Amino acid sequence: MIIRMLFLVMLVLLTSACARFTPINKLALPPVSIIEGKVTDLDKRGFILVDGSGAIHVRATLPDNTPVALSPGERVKVYGNLLAGPEKEFDAYVIRKSTHEQIIISK
Repeated sequence: MIIRMLFLVMLVLLTSACARFTPINKLALPPVSIIEGKVTDLDKRGFILVDGSGAIHVRATLPDNTPVALSPGERVKVYGNLLAGPEKEFDAYVIRKSTHEQIIISK
């Protein structure tokens, strides 16, 4: 668990300086992607993220099933994967707030 968390933190640190963001309407399976946008709606399983190209539900629940500490209107970067299936959903690994606070979602 600690090793995975360290790996995710390192992934964020290494990719944040040189990574490009993927517009929501350009997401594809399976690579790790970074999306960025504004939080619009929150629910028990995560939140809706909107950018200039579209919107997507981001699955982000902490280990004790508490919702992530985000607010509508907040801008975030999300590191994760597009999930396969009929519904467009993004599985978050790390959420980085505009304050540079990182929320690590461990699975």
